[in-house]
Formats: sequence, structure tokens, C-alpha cells
Amino acid sequence: MAVNLKKEVQFLKGVGPSRAKNLQQLSIITVKDLLTHIPSRYEDRRRAKDVALIESGDTALVKVKVLSSELVRLRSRKSLIKIKTEDKTGLLTLVFFNQPYMKDTLKVGDTIFVHGRFERTYGGLQSSNFTFEKINREGESKIHVNRIVPIYPLTSGISQKWLRRLIYDTLFSFSGGFFEFIPEKIRIKEDLYFINNAVKKVHFPVEMAESRRALKTLITGEFLLYQTALALKKINEKRKRKSHSYKIKKNFLKPFREKLSFEFTLDQKKAINEIFKDMCSPWPMRRLLQGEVGSGKTVVALSALLLAAENAHQGAVVAPTEILAEQHYLTFKSYGESLGVKFALLTGSTSGKKRSSVLSAIKKRDADIIIGTHALFEDDVDLTSVKILVIDEQHRFGVKQKAKILKKNILMDSLSMSATPIPRTMAMCTYGDLDISTIKKLPTDRKKPVTEYVNSRRAYPFAIDQIKKGNRVYIVHPVIEESEKTDFKSAKERYHQLRQKEFKNVPCGLLHGKMKSSEKEKVMRDFASGKYMVLFTTTVVEVGINVPEATVMIIENFERYGLSTLHQLRGRIARSHRQPYCFLTGKAKTEIAARRLEIILNSSNGFEIAEEDMKLRGSGELFGTRQHGEAEFKYGDPVNNIKELKAARKYAFEITERDSKLELKEYKDLKKALESKYARRFHLADVS
Repeated sequence: MAVNLKKEVQFLKGVGPSRAKNLQQLSIITVKDLLTHIPSRYEDRRRAKDVALIESGDTALVKVKVLSSELVRLRSRKSLIKIKTEDKTGLLTLVFFNQPYMKDTLKVGDTIFVHGRFERTYGGLQSSNFTFEKINREGESKIHVNRIVPIYPLTSGISQKWLRRLIYDTLFSFSGGFFEFIPEKIRIKEDLYFINNAVKKVHFPVEMAESRRALKTLITGEFLLYQTALALKKINEKRKRKSHSYKIKKNFLKPFREKLSFEFTLDQKKAINEIFKDMCSPWPMRRLLQGEVGSGKTVVALSALLLAAENAHQGAVVAPTEILAEQHYLTFKSYGESLGVKFALLTGSTSGKKRSSVLSAIKKRDADIIIGTHALFEDDVDLTSVKILVIDEQHRFGVKQKAKILKKNILMDSLSMSATPIPRTMAMCTYGDLDISTIKKLPTDRKKPVTEYVNSRRAYPFAIDQIKKGNRVYIVHPVIEESEKTDFKSAKERYHQLRQKEFKNVPCGLLHGKMKSSEKEKVMRDFASGKYMVLFTTTVVEVGINVPEATVMIIENFERYGLSTLHQLRGRIARSHRQPYCFLTGKAKTEIAARRLEIILNSSNGFEIAEEDMKLRGSGELFGTRQHGEAEFKYGDPVNNIKELKAARKYAFEITERDSKLELKEYKDLKKALESKYARRFHLADVS
């Protein structure tokens, strides 16, 4: 019978409400969830190693019989259980710490498989780092022994044997059920299984090569589906011609460039050309501008806005914080007001008559460039005349927020900006529907930060010396307040301590996320103006503040931060021609923390750092904050399966370029799969 993938596992034989609740902890609710809960590894139980052949330090699989068990009481009131076992070649002792119930769990005569790391001591071969599985019942040989056995991720109340049996029985009680959507040409070229066959073989392969081929099939399939959805979204958004157009007149652009005190870098020029080409095309621009902190994305975006203004079109900029919106407003005015360009600022703090005046100016087109925050999303803000939208720090806005503002004028051009360098693998997954411009090189007058790992007591005198030279200092902490649960230094604690000691005669400010928006804005303004020379803060300062005079950053307890965050924080002090200094304090207690420290000390390239961060943290954690909210991969990992990801993207764009509506017979099943999974989420109206 055909498998009903939507059937709840609770109603499968041997499950019931209690175990179904446990399975939910593994995100297993339906039969489909169960059959797509793939093994984390396999044990080849056809070839258990002889105990006598195991060397100290080996990781291996053995099949042994329990001889005896001994409970040993320790002075600390804890206990250990020693289980003596043997195979035909030798003895093995298994050690369980604080698990006295194992004396009754493993009984004399039990046959068990043990997989783990073994050591040879004066007492013989033993292990305390292992997993085991009892094999006693008849009929278990076809599932649990004498074959390649799947090992699954587990949760409390669920055992390997029980879950393996459930998946085995479910798989072989049904035939088919999974949708075969991979086009035949791709399946043959990539040597893939049919999906239903892949699902079976990924759980119970006869040879290890089958499990690899099955997993490749499932990974390629889900990547292909997602990349095709992105490709179609990109095509659909460019299917409708925009009503507005641009001509490069240089009425504003030429005097703007002449007014700049610097030359555009080659990367900036390239990005401007790419953006202008998009704007001058008949279809709405959907472009992402990414680059290092301080690489000059803002003047690139302003160039695009001025192109719109000199064509009598309105432009808008949305920023995540009021201070950043105000910063853009003042910066843009300093460059554009003398050219005759009119600006307006709208934030959450804009109220009363002032707000009414701004709304009127926007509606009557008395404002050429509108800068604002989430306030621009409000229903009474008339953006129907806006032809280009710039979204700064785009990752700070959710999908629905961006969609809401774009709906005010669906055919407007949009330019998203990101100060977080995006690894290519993440870009392919998260921003595959956008064209990407990249600014890698900083302006020539910028100096790379000197980064050192020091004791904070050494950093403070240096900071004082820099303050005497007219520079300013950030001191960043991982937490706002003290906690009994951690020994991390808090921003509040250190603010009160250090301004009475090391920074006694220096004006200091405190900034953190729990402050009211108006309070944060005031502190940042006071620091920018020089009222405060030292700012004690948390990662709230990671984005949204530009103080060229700030040249020193002391990051306390660096081990609490990811690489990208460390790099973003450091970027706050590389905002001028002055030499910046970044000091890291804390303890590298783990291998990952030590590796992060090594990377951040030896690299200032944000793209390299982002790649390393992705490798260390894994794509799962990074994609957990992605903005599309759709790249949830069950089988594949973009970090470790880049080959399959690239292949899937190539096929997806080849398919959509050939048949943008998937009307050909060979794509009908792919179309159905897209309708089921992505049509609503990506608004693929022409597919569904």
C-alpha cells in the first residue's frame, strides 16, 4: 500500500501517546518525519574486531558476552560499575560511572555490541567511552546485527534498538510514497537513486557505498528544490516591467563626486556600475551590496539615490536604529543639500506636528530622499512615489517587514546592504534570488586594526594614553549585569568600578540593550560628540554607530563571541585614517575558542573570517538567523556539502532559463514538489 506520510507516528504499532511525545523532541511527528530522520553514522556489524587485535587508543566495534559485573563504591559517595566481557580472543572491561542500574541492565550471558574508544592498562583492555547495544532476541540479525547498522540521533526515552525497529518496520510495511521530482537527466548524470529507494537505502544499506549514494540523492534533491524556488522567485520578480526609468544625467552625480574628499575604490566603482545597470534595466532591481565595515557602502548607496533624484524620482532608506537613520540623514545632507536635493527623516521619535509635516512632504514629493526606521513601514506613510528602496543592515529586518514596505510599491528597485561579509555557500542558500555586489577593499587611507590578546590591566594604560591624544575608547562586555551563574565581567559592574579607578578623570558612558531607545540614542550621541571619551557597552554597539575618533576597543571575555561578531565589533574602530587598536581579554578554555582567537589575531579579512566562522559554528546555527526563513535542510549541510549545493544551483538555473514556468513534461514532477513546499512561501504565483 502507498505510504501515508502525513499519518501521525502516535498511531503506528508500538508507539502510542507517551513515546510519540518523546519522538517530538526529535521533531518526529509524522511518518514522513520518521523516515527522514536519517542516521548520524553507521556500524558495520558484519566485521566486529577481535578484542585481542585492539591497540590502546583504537576506536572500534566489538561483539562480546557478559561474564560478570562488580559495583565499586568510591569515597565521594559515587560509584562505578565494572562489567567484564569476552569474545573468543580476549577479555574486555567496561566501566560505567554513577550508573549503578547497569548491574541489572547487563546480565551474565548477555551478548552486546560495543562501539567506543579502548585503552590497554595494567588490568587489560578496558573502555569508559563507548555505546553498547544488547543483542539477545531471535530475529534481530536482520536489523541489529550481521549487517551495516544505522545509528540515529536520540532523545530521552528512545533507544537505538527501538527506533531502528520502528523505522525498519515502517519502511518495509509500505512501498513508495515519496515524490519523485528529480528530473531523469539529472538523476542519471549524478548517479542518483529514485527518492523512494534512497530513503530505504539511507537507513538500511547493504554496502556503505549505497548509504553514500542514497544520502547524495536526498541532499541533491532538497538543494535542487530550494535553488529552483530561488531561481523562479528571481525570474518572477523581473517578469513585470517597471513603469519608471533612469538616465545618467550627472546633474547631481558629478558635483557629488567632485565634493568627495576621496576617490572611489575600484570595488566601489564596480558596485556603482552594477547598481546603475540594474536601475537602468526595464525590470526592478533586487541587489545585495555587501562589504567590510567601513568599506564605503554608504556613498555607493547614496550614488544610487542621487541617480533617482536627478531623474525626479523619490528614494528611501530604512535603517534598523534611530541613531543609524539619523547618521545617514546628516551624512546624506552634508553631501546632497548643497546640490538642491531635499531630505526628510522619519523615525519612531518623530511625532505630532513634525510627523505630519514629514508625511506631507513625502506625499507631495517635497522630499527627494526619505531616511527612516521601521516607522516607514506604517500604513499612513505614502511611498507610492518611491522608486528605489535602500535597506541598511538588511539582516536586522525580518522577511515580513521587508515584504511590507516593498508592497507599498512592488515595482520599486531595492538595494539591500550588509556589513557582515557573507560566505559564498550562505549567499547561495540565503540570497540566491538576489544579484550581489561586493566591496572587499577598504579605502586607501584606512589602517588595519592592530589586534592583541592581553590582560585587561595592560590595555587600560594604553587606552588612557590614546585618550590623551584625543581618541576614544570602547570597552565591550558579554553581559549587562553580574550573575551568580557566570564569572564574566558585566558592563554595569566594570563601568562603576573602572570610572572610579583607571578612568577616574575621564568622562565615561554606559550603553546596553536594556536601555530605552531614547536613552541609547542620547548616550551614542554624547559619545560621538566627545562628551564621553570611554563607552562601556555590550554588542549593541556592533552596528549603528560611526565615531571616527574611536580608535581603541577592549573586548572582555572574547570567548563569548563568534568570529563574525568579533570582526564586526573590531570594525567599529576602523573608521578613519587613525591607527586602530583592538585588545582581547579572556580565556580560551575550549578548542573552538582557541581557534577563534588564532583566526581573529591573524586575519582582518571579513570574508575569510566569515568562512571560518561558518566552519566552526556550522551552517545550522548561522542559518538559524537567516532572513528568508526557508533554507531548512533536513539532509544536507551547505558547509560540508558544497559540491552538491553548487551542482543543484547550476541545474536549477539551467532548468528555469530553459523553462521559466516548468511546463515541459520532464519538469512536471519538480513543479508539483515546488507547489507543495515553496509556492506560498516564495510567492511563486506563476508556478502554483
